[in-house]
Amino acid sequence: MTLPWNTTSLDDLCQRIWTELGVAVGEVGNPWRCPVLSTVSAAGADARIVVLRSVDSAACELTAHSDLRASKVEQLRADDRSVWVFYDPSARVQVRARCRMTVHDSDARAMEAWHRTPSVNRMNYLQRLPPGEVIPTPSVGWENRAEARPEFGLLLARVEMLDALWLKETGHFRARFTWVAAVGGARWQGEWVAP
Repeated sequence: MTLPWNTTSLDDLCQRIWTELGVAVGEVGNPWRCPVLSTVSAAGADARIVVLRSVDSAACELTAHSDLRASKVEQLRADDRSVWVFYDPSARVQVRARCRMTVHDSDARAMEAWHRTPSVNRMNYLQRLPPGEVIPTPSVGWENRAEARPEFGLLLARVEMLDALWLKETGHFRARFTWVAAVGGARWQGEWVAP
């Protein structure tokens, strides 16, 4: 993390969250680059690590990539609610982002993301078998079908709520931000909440 978290300004804290999310996209070792994405499945909650691919603070958007055959894609198409959990163990800061998500698979937005994806990463979306398929040995899972259309999807999250928790030794701080309609345009409305 690049800046201290000790602020009493809700506006500064909200801006700081979005700044740090943006920084995480470009830093491979940044702990916020690989958040937990939680979705709703028929069996209940489901969660997995994803790679944060882009952040647009003005549009309140986060993106990740997925194989279109992955269970999370099916889950998001059935129920678009999700929560992303970011945690930095050295700063002891957790941010939860409650979102509504859409899956883009063959539209312009997905194709733009595909073309920005490095070649080495594209191989992940050219696998012959879908994620979760039972295989006899680990190497079978890496059989490519390079001649086929990639199973690439862009997961687009529109953030509706942010909940930030700073685990301080001298007393935890917590704030919640909700995206609300307002005269002159929507904005983040923050409030301090008990940790």
